[in-house]
This record gives sequence, structure tokens and C-alpha cells, in this order.
Amino acid sequence: MGWQRKTVFKHVNVCMSTKQYEQLWTAFQNSLEPSMSAYVRKILFGRPVKVLCRDQSYDEFIEAAIQVKKNLTIILAQKWISKEGEAELRCKLSEMIALLIKIDDYVLRNKKNDKPIHIHPLQ
Repeated sequence: MGWQRKTVFKHVNVCMSTKQYEQLWTAFQNSLEPSMSAYVRKILFGRPVKVLCRDQSYDEFIEAAIQVKKNLTIILAQKWISKEGEAELRCKLSEMIALLIKIDDYVLRNKKNDKPIHIHPLQ
């Protein structure tokens, strides 16, 4: 007979409000931990937690630009403007789409939009 390693698990139950649980869940979702248990253990024992820090201003910019594009497409489809105005608007819309593609490519190439950072939760 050889030596056998026993894994002992102890469970800890914690009572919290729905709001507190939602905050915990959101923080866990932003972390790079594989499970909620691993995330909570790191917090409890004061070890650093890796989280993904995202520049939300870029996301907001892209969402706004997509909404502008949709609105301009609707205006073009409704024929609310003259033929000359429509041609100019289509040209500007094409330029805007090309610029958005360039911006998106630049951000993806530089990968400065997503950065893992370490957070010490109990400090």
C-alpha cells in the first residue's frame, strides 16, 4: 500500500442580499478566475485577483457611430432629401465607414483596449 492523498473540502455558506450577490457576480465576471470559488478564495486570503480592464469609451464611441450609420441609412431609404443631398450623404457615409474600420483595426493591432491588471482586494 502506498501513501494516498486525501482532498478535504470544507464548505462555507455566506448570506448576502441580492444586490451584494450581483456585485460579487459582476466582479467575478470581470476577473480572469476560472470559478467563483477560486475568485472568492483569493479575495478571502488577500491574494491579488487578475481582472480585465477595458476602455469603455472606445465601446461607447463604436456604439454611437453604428447608431449614426443606422439613422443615416434610414434617412437615405425614406428619400427625405434631394438627389444631390443623397449623393453627398452616401459619399460621407462611405467615408465614415472607412474611418471606423481604420480605427477598429488600429485598436485591435495595438491591443491597448484590453489589459489584465492585478488587484489586491483587501488593501
